[in-house]
Amino acid sequence: DSRTRVEYKFSENRRMAENYCNPWGQVRMGKILEDLDAMAGNIAMRHTRQADACRPLVIVTAGVDRIKLLGRAGINEDMVLEGAVTWTGRSSMEIGMQVHTAGRLWICANFTFVARDPETGRAAAVNKLIINTKEEQTLFDLADARQREKKGKRKKSKTQFDRQHTPEQARRMQDLLDKAAPLKRMPALAPKDAILMYKTQLSNALTCQPVHQNIHGRVFGGFLMRRAFELAFATAHLFSGGRPQFLEVDDVSFKLPVSIGDLLQLESVVLYTVQKDAKTEGGVNVKDHPEIHVEVVANVSDPGKVTSNMSNSFNFTFCVPDKDEVLNVYPGTVVEAERVVRMMTLDEDQERHDEEAAEADPSGNGPACR
Repeated sequence: DSRTRVEYKFSENRRMAENYCNPWGQVRMGKILEDLDAMAGNIAMRHTRQADACRPLVIVTAGVDRIKLLGRAGINEDMVLEGAVTWTGRSSMEIGMQVHTAGRLWICANFTFVARDPETGRAAAVNKLIINTKEEQTLFDLADARQREKKGKRKKSKTQFDRQHTPEQARRMQDLLDKAAPLKRMPALAPKDAILMYKTQLSNALTCQPVHQNIHGRVFGGFLMRRAFELAFATAHLFSGGRPQFLEVDDVSFKLPVSIGDLLQLESVVLYTVQKDAKTEGGVNVKDHPEIHVEVVANVSDPGKVTSNMSNSFNFTFCVPDKDEVLNVYPGTVVEAERVVRMMTLDEDQERHDEEAAEADPSGNGPACR
C-alpha cells in the first residue's frame, strides 16, 4: 500500500506553526505546495524501488494538475497531508494528494512523475499498480482519463495557437489591443481604471543552492512552485493594494530541469483581471470579488554562455475581498494579446468543465479532486 500520511501538529509545536504562518494568521500556501510535491516525490520513489536494481531510478516531476482551494485553514488547527499512487503508465505515475484540517478536506492535488534510467536518461518502466478495491479502480480510471485528456489538450493547444488563430481568438486579441491603444498613444487622456500589462511586471533571481536539491542533484519542483507562488502573491498585492487570497493554480508542466548552481530568474505579470459582479466574455461564473490572474515564468540562465531557457510557467488566480474593484489590464503587443487570450480561453474552458461537473455531482467535492 503506497498511502502515506503526515500530521502537522501546529497546536502543539509553535516553532512549526511559525514556519508555516503567513502575516495574517493563515497557512502559507507556498509552503504547502512545496511540501505536497516533496511528499508526492517520496511516494513515487518508494513505488519505483526494485529489489534487484543497483541504482534507484531517477524520478522527475513532469506536471501538476490544477489545484483549486476547497476552503481555508488557520494556523492554530492541526493539518494532515496524505497521498498515494493512483495510476501508473509504462514510465509515468500519478500521485493523488490531499490536505485536511480539523477533518475538512481543503486541497486536492494530482502530481505526475516520470522515471528515467540513471545511466542513459531514457524512460524506464515503473512497477505496475496493484488494484485491490473498487475505490482504487475508480481513482485509477479517473487518473487514466486525466492523462488522456492532457494529451488531447496539448495537441489542441498546438493546433489553435502555434499554427493559426481562430477568427474568434483573433477578434478577442484585436479587441484587447484596441482598448490598450489610448494607454500607449494618449496616456493623459486614457481611462484611469486601466493599465498596460507590462507595467505590472515584477522579477527576482536566485542561485539554486544544495539545500534545495533532491537525491538526483536537481532542484525540487515544489521549491520552484513556492518561489513562483510567493512572487505571484507579491505581484497581486502590489497591483491591487489589497490583501490577495489564493484561489487556484492552473496545470503546471516542468519543461526543463533545474540543477544546483543554476541561476533561476522568475518573471511575473498580471495577464488580466475580472471585476466584482462580472465575468469574462466566454466565462460562466460571475465573480464575488475582483480577480487577478498572474503568470510567472521561470528561466534557467547561464551568464557564462549567455543563454537563457524557460523551465516552467505558472498561472495563479487570486481574489481581493477587501477591494470593490481593481485596474483593468490590457496587452500592448500582439504577443502579449496572444498570451492573454490563450490563458483566458483555458480558464473559461475550466469554468464550463466545473459547471458540468457540479451538475453531475451536487455534493461539490468532485471537480477539484478529480
